[in-house]
Amino acid sequence: MNIKLGFIAAFLSFSTLSSTVFAAATSSPADDSAPAATSSQEKILSLFNPTEVTTVSRRKEDSFSAAAAIYVITQEDIKRSGATNVPEALRLAPGVDVARSGSERYAVSIRGFNDNIANKLLVMVDGRTVYTPTFSGVNWDTVTPPLEDIKQIEIIRGPGGTLWGANAVNGVINIITEDAQNTQENLISGIAGTETRNIYGRNGGKIGDDAFYRIYAQAFDYSHTKAENGDHVNDAWDRQQSGFRIDWGKTSQDNITVQGDVYTGTDNRTAFLPVPTPPPFVNPTVDDANLHGGNILGRWTHSYADGAQTQLQVYFDNWDRLFDISEEKVNTLDFDLQHSFLAGDRNEITMGMGYRLVNYDEPARAYFLYNPTQDDLNLYSTFIQDKFAIIRDKVFFTFGSKFEVNDFTGFEYEPSARLSWLIDERQTLWAAISRAVRTPSIADETIIQTVGAIPNAGYVALVSNKDYGSEDLIAHEIGYRIRPNSDITIDTTAFYNNYTNLQTLDFGAPFGNIAVPLVDHNYGKATSYGFELASTWKVTSKWQLTGSYSYILLHTSLESGSTDTSLAQDPGKSPKNQFNIRSHLNLPYDTEMDNMVYYVDKLDSIDIPAYIRFDSKFTWHCTDNVELSLVGQNLLTNEHREFVPIPVLEESEIARSIYAQAKVRF
Repeated sequence: MNIKLGFIAAFLSFSTLSSTVFAAATSSPADDSAPAATSSQEKILSLFNPTEVTTVSRRKEDSFSAAAAIYVITQEDIKRSGATNVPEALRLAPGVDVARSGSERYAVSIRGFNDNIANKLLVMVDGRTVYTPTFSGVNWDTVTPPLEDIKQIEIIRGPGGTLWGANAVNGVINIITEDAQNTQENLISGIAGTETRNIYGRNGGKIGDDAFYRIYAQAFDYSHTKAENGDHVNDAWDRQQSGFRIDWGKTSQDNITVQGDVYTGTDNRTAFLPVPTPPPFVNPTVDDANLHGGNILGRWTHSYADGAQTQLQVYFDNWDRLFDISEEKVNTLDFDLQHSFLAGDRNEITMGMGYRLVNYDEPARAYFLYNPTQDDLNLYSTFIQDKFAIIRDKVFFTFGSKFEVNDFTGFEYEPSARLSWLIDERQTLWAAISRAVRTPSIADETIIQTVGAIPNAGYVALVSNKDYGSEDLIAHEIGYRIRPNSDITIDTTAFYNNYTNLQTLDFGAPFGNIAVPLVDHNYGKATSYGFELASTWKVTSKWQLTGSYSYILLHTSLESGSTDTSLAQDPGKSPKNQFNIRSHLNLPYDTEMDNMVYYVDKLDSIDIPAYIRFDSKFTWHCTDNVELSLVGQNLLTNEHREFVPIPVLEESEIARSIYAQAKVRF
């Protein structure tokens, strides 16, 4: 299918949807027989039944009235998308850029600055951060909670530092797993296809009168991708993982959750390592990895009769990534305490404090030299936020700040101010201004990493800088949500971001066998602006359409005297335009048909053409307990490129894939 024709067809489909939505928005609303409510927020809850979220304010609130660009991917969204892992599920959200650069490698970002290790996006699983302190960013090949156990994925587009701290710069992704009480049935699921094989089993049960548990085990593997010339790329990977969750006290004032996971697996890869003496200029080396890790988390929540609530969360996380040319060992211990209460009849205050200890061990290798190779890092934090009702049940002003002390840059602060106006039961208008920071990673402060070579001269290397500081963002946002009737929702957001002290790699003086040192500095600046649109239309009781569109324009610049060339590539690593349209249709005989179209604009600086992706899923509920599905992904083309890998790895093309899935509940 010609990509231009595909784009036009998809665009016309989206235009038709938008026209219908806006036509409905200007017509008389449908008769919604909602029960009477005592406040605007309660009316919204009863009339629209919005999704309840916790990531915006660290308290439960409805998504429709939240003063942030929040999007929720539900369990039903994940199931009907046909996604087999978390990054693929994130394609459903507006403003989230997901690009696959290999079998196990994903570049994921929000509002620009995408890369294989995107460093301005905070990702959590049940409040446990999976943002790695070593290189910044996320190792997506170890963010593998079973999709069947995910309740929802809450995505904040825009800064979240006031409540969640450093590195929540362009957004926050919080993956929330289901309460054990809601996963009591036994479940076995199996996937077999051209790209992946997966087996998953879960057992749920009850302990005593007020405790529920689930245990699970899963194993999966993904095949090698192919290079442009048709040869296999050595990047197959597999995981074996198991875990548990126990929830106590669902009927009392004290709720306790204990959960944990362990995993092991392998990543295959071939690294093309630089050598300064030709021939050859690069030396292909098998660099397979053995990975293992685990975590355990405990959370105690006490609810008071007057509506106040106290929560204490503690977790320990351990992981080891042992490649042939490098090794990373990281242990994290984290304490987080928060308390929320009502002060008078207008103020809702949330406050808390935290401590995190990170122990790392990075043994010296030929291409990676840390100094020191092991150390302990401390992070102390506290925050306070007040939601003040300017007009009761109508207009709210939320302001607060996070304060942190870390071992690299010392004191950091991240304030924000948010205003929300619940115009009526069907409309919310909000605006925000926020400050967020990206603090240095261990590599930014302690590493010499070889990335290239100059024949007969020496190596090109990234060289850390002890004086390297935090990157800063001042973000401005405004959003509007409307539900003209019970079948249609429209959510729009516009933003303007101003970045300073961005990372640059400037030429330094040669030393040893390093002919060209690229030294970390903070000489970069950038501005970005854009908007995002998400809409859902329940066409009939059996058919729903969902669409989203995002646009971003990013400009970068350098301080006088900087010799950096990398920052100028960032605007061309994220698509200016992207959208998706998803159709979910319930058919006779207990069958479902789901079709999804995604458009992603070209990435100029890394020579990735625009592409359209079409996925389709057919599901048959054979009985109340047995479900069969057939899924096709990337059906329009045999293969296409989505992103480039880190320089020492081979480029991959993402192929068409088909798989069958069976689920049995008992």
